[in-house]
Amino acid sequence: MYIKTLDGFGDVDLGNLQELLSLLDGKLSSIINAARRSSDPESTGLLDAGEYFIGIALTAIQQYITSTYGQFKIDKSEALRLPPNINENLTLVAALNAGANFWKHRDEWGIGANVSREIESLSLQARQTIKMIEVLTPWDDYTLSNLLACVTPSGELRLAELVPQLASWRDAVDSLNRDIS
Repeated sequence: MYIKTLDGFGDVDLGNLQELLSLLDGKLSSIINAARRSSDPESTGLLDAGEYFIGIALTAIQQYITSTYGQFKIDKSEALRLPPNINENLTLVAALNAGANFWKHRDEWGIGANVSREIESLSLQARQTIKMIEVLTPWDDYTLSNLLACVTPSGELRLAELVPQLASWRDAVDSLNRDIS
């Protein structure tokens, strides 16, 4: 939740999120360095560890998104369509929300879907999540790492780079809220 002040925003949630993402960036950096030194980072679990910490970050971002639009009478689908846009078909927050849902629910989809990538038997919501991610990157090994690289300005696995973009989205939520108030 944020409050609008005369000189900007008081957004404690975004500040807390920024601190968490910076901590997770430190962990990711350690994992990336270890993976570069490893002769087989996949077998040692380093790449899976990176996915884990990115997934945790995306769920925290999803909570920020929900708490930001949720304090107003703004429909979730409308909030997820607000800029910044990644391309003409996808906004940043929609991609991050889909990434969080992917992380939280993919194990529910079963080994068959996760290994063969057969999505026909999945729920409509699961199929929509996958299709949204596939606008940016295929559902493949290390999908969340690929997604993060697609949405950060540098193309690097740096979670804290998302904070200015999330602030821009919050500004769009605030503008929309002012329009409907």
